[in-house]
Amino acid sequence: MKTIVAWNAHITRCIQCGQAYDAIKCFKKMKDNGISPNVVTFTCILKAYGIVGSLSCGKHIHDEIMNGGYWGKDVILGNALINMYGKCDNLSKAREVLHERLIRNVVSWNGMMGR
Repeated sequence: MKTIVAWNAHITRCIQCGQAYDAIKCFKKMKDNGISPNVVTFTCILKAYGIVGSLSCGKHIHDEIMNGGYWGKDVILGNALINMYGKCDNLSKAREVLHERLIRNVVSWNGMMGR
């Protein structure tokens, strides 16, 4: 695969098929091939890490988002962070992310209420 769109499609498909670990492997392979993740990639991989309950990897992605200048640009990405922290049983961090968000929607609040 040569484009970020193709990688994102493959990662998304793995998650939709219940293969979160395969999505994570694909994400790592994408990065090994020199393809930089974008907002869609981060959103998808946060979902995968939430499914498998990998808080440490989810925190690493959160750092990448912050360092890459993606924070605050996409409400869906913020919601994915809230959801990942919630699924990994770190409700205090999920709440912190929710309150840091300048833009919140009903999905943002539902991500907290569903825990």
